Amino acid sequence: MLNALGFDVGAVDGVIGRGTRTQLQAFQRSRGIIADGYASQGALQALRDAAAGATPPAARAPLVAPEPPPGTVPIPADAAPVPRPRQTPEPVRMFGPGAPG
Repeated sequence: MLNALGFDVGAVDGVIGRGTRTQLQAFQRSRGIIADGYASQGALQALRDAAAGATPPAARAPLVAPEPPPGTVPIPADAAPVPRPRQTPEPVRMFGPGAPG
C-alpha cells in the first residue's frame, strides 16, 4: 500500500525492513499520527483510508520532512533506542515502625 501511495519502500517482499519503517514513518507524519514506524491498528486503518482515496503518485508533490524545531537535535532513523534505567521496587518492611498491623 505504501508504494501505491507514493512512499517508495522498494520491492515488496513481505518483510518490514528499514526502508518500510522509514516510509511508514513518513506516511504517519503526513497523516499527523505518531510516527513510530510500526504498523499499529491506527496506522493500518490510516493506510486503508488513504488507499481508498489515493491519487496517483505522479499527481502529488513529493513529501518533504518537516524542519525540526529550533534548538533540537534530529534523531537519525537508524538510531538505537535508549535503554531506560531499571526501577527497583521499594522493599516491604515486615517488622518495626510503619509495619502493617
